[in-house]
Amino acid sequence: MRHIYIPYVGSEPALVSVKGHNFIILARNPEILAAELHEIGADSLREMAYHSDIDENENLDELAREINGAIVIAPEDVAVADLLD
Repeated sequence: MRHIYIPYVGSEPALVSVKGHNFIILARNPEILAAELHEIGADSLREMAYHSDIDENENLDELAREINGAIVIAPEDVAVADLLD
């Protein structure tokens, strides 16, 4: 099973906007985002579990359509603040 962690503000995914581009930063490891939720305006993380790559891709594609933006999966070796730069 694959897991991905999505930052939320209240009941909505925490959307980030940089230079007119909207996106959500996700992570496979919750520790990557947990310490820096304030950097992206989030107040919590939600875990999503998928049985296959196909399920994950379909759900992430749907999320991207809902926010009218992109999905960024944070690499394990890059801080969220560095991604925003």
